[in-house]
Amino acid sequence: MLRDEVELQACLDVLSARPLCLVGIQAPLARLEQRESLRDDCAARMAREQLPHPAFARSYDLADIHPPMTLPFQLQPTSHQCPAEPL
Repeated sequence: MLRDEVELQACLDVLSARPLCLVGIQAPLARLEQRESLRDDCAARMAREQLPHPAFARSYDLADIHPPMTLPFQLQPTSHQCPAEPL
C-alpha cells in the first residue's frame, strides 16, 4: 500500500508505458484487526489507526469490498486483464 501520494505518482510515472490497473481491497475493521493479531510484524491497533488515512479512500480502477478471504489470505490467479485506461 502506497499511502504517500508523491511516491504513488512516481511509481505510476515509471510504469506509465505499461498497462496498469490500481486495485483496492477493503475489509471491515474487525477483519483487519483479526489479521493484524495473527501477524508478528504488526503492532496492536495499527489497523484502527491506519484505516482513516486518505489513501484508503482514493479512487481505484478495480475495487473489492469486504472480500470473502480466508486466513492466511492468498491471491488466486485470474485470467482477467486490466485495461490500459482507468475504468
